[in-house]
Amino acid sequence: MFHPFYSRPMVLFQAIYETGSLRKAAETVGLTQPALTKSLQQLEEQLEAALFVRTPKGMVPTEAGDALYRYAYNLKKSAEYAQLEIAGLETGERGLLRIGGGVTWATTVLPKVLSNMRYEFPDLALDLVTGITDQLWQQLENGRIDIMIAAEGHNVPLDPEFVTIPLARVPMTAVASVDHVLAQGGPLPVSRLLDHDWSGFYEDDALIQRAQFHLGKFGLQPPAFVLRSNSFTALMQMVRLSGSIAIISDILVEQAELMGICRIPLDAPLWSLQTNILLRRSALSLKSIQRCIEITRMAISHHRPEYLIS
Repeated sequence: MFHPFYSRPMVLFQAIYETGSLRKAAETVGLTQPALTKSLQQLEEQLEAALFVRTPKGMVPTEAGDALYRYAYNLKKSAEYAQLEIAGLETGERGLLRIGGGVTWATTVLPKVLSNMRYEFPDLALDLVTGITDQLWQQLENGRIDIMIAAEGHNVPLDPEFVTIPLARVPMTAVASVDHVLAQGGPLPVSRLLDHDWSGFYEDDALIQRAQFHLGKFGLQPPAFVLRSNSFTALMQMVRLSGSIAIISDILVEQAELMGICRIPLDAPLWSLQTNILLRRSALSLKSIQRCIEITRMAISHHRPEYLIS
């Protein structure tokens, strides 16, 4: 239960924070409730701050408790990475590497990256978690993934605990069914996009904000998103069957064309998105992380070198 590099008081505090209950936390860490209560009191005395408020619904963290939890989680992840690195020095890389990928990269480049990683690190289990940037950032911050590769998000803060590595810049493209009226003929003004319903990825608020900003430069009103999905395949099927349009990364157009989707010819370019690699600074020393970054850059360079940020 207790990590060799991670202090006992922090483990106990984190158990209370995550369960919201002294009884459940005591069961989780294998202590009696009085012993856990005493440990919490000692920690609060050392910090000279109350960490929780007892309520009928359980233990509610104070502002100080929320602040301590953020640091406690970072300490825990750093301890885990240290243990992995030390183990790797003796036995080779092992354990679990959890990679978060934006839809563009999880659909195109990352399956090849994981295949190569599996070959180089046969004792390392690999998870690929797909989502939009803001969802992946929450999972990285909460320790549910170890590294994320996704477009810039409006809810991703600048935090010295995390490292941002620029990776690629990809233009966005408007698409529709091959028999859609906008897919016929020559270049169209961007304003014509607003004559039709839009489809997009579920909870992708960053796309909505960028669309509003870009269209605003043309004096246009924001679009109406009427269909959403967290699946690229489902989204393209909805576009094809509903007569709506979508804005997707240019790197996805080739796959979209296999599903009866094509580019909408426009007389002006849309916006571009920068893709970054984000991870905890303490994870940079892991050989598996270093190779994941290197292999990802090589895969993009091979697939679409014009997008890679050198």
